[in-house]
Amino acid sequence: MTQNLPRHMNAENTRRDFIIRATSVGVALCSSPAVGNAQYSKRMFSYIGQSGVPSASGMFLGVLYSADDTTHRAEIQKIREKCSYWRKLLSRSTDKWKIKYSHQIIDYILSQDSIRYFCARIENAIWPDDPAEKDAVRLSCYAALISQSGMLRSALPVSVSLKYTEKNPHDRRLARGLQDFVSRENDQNRVIKADNELIEISQFLTGLARYEFAVMRSARRAEINRYLREKLSVRTLSVDELSQNAKFRMQTIRV
Repeated sequence: MTQNLPRHMNAENTRRDFIIRATSVGVALCSSPAVGNAQYSKRMFSYIGQSGVPSASGMFLGVLYSADDTTHRAEIQKIREKCSYWRKLLSRSTDKWKIKYSHQIIDYILSQDSIRYFCARIENAIWPDDPAEKDAVRLSCYAALISQSGMLRSALPVSVSLKYTEKNPHDRRLARGLQDFVSRENDQNRVIKADNELIEISQFLTGLARYEFAVMRSARRAEINRYLREKLSVRTLSVDELSQNAKFRMQTIRV
């Protein structure tokens, strides 16, 4: 299934207006909330990952989301301790020790009714040379991911967690632009700077989803990809086979 960008993002001039408005809006981006903070106890938490870079061949964006953030982070920590795995989980790494841990993470994510994962393949993207225009297209892709995931339809306020660098002006524009976008639906929605287990897993799953298009295909990456396909009962991690999957859904978004 192919989805186009939200209607208000299709025109080139709209993209420029969107990024200018995003960079000028005076929003306060929150820091990652402490576990158990009452302010965040009734929210839909989401974690965005990216695999691949903006290019004509496309990139993949994924979002893992759940309203039970505290429980899942605690359980994932238990799995890490059980497997004695303390490295960062990367889909592209050749680390032999990650196999057991990644299998258990996949089992856990797919067994939890309160977790959903949505992945978008950004196809035929037009990446202009102008940095501001390129930022605008990138922002449109992230906004489309959030919109098509359906999480903004939640009755709860949504926290969108991003891993980004404050010193990077392109990252700042993305974060501010997304804050502007999500707050239109609910002024309690927030974009949060974060780097935790669930962002790591979202990034990991997005890397696996991009496997068929990856240049580097290590034997260990192939094994983990095979395991995920087996658990999802599909031949390939593709839009054709996963567009209607309730747990691990994929779509194509054209810019």
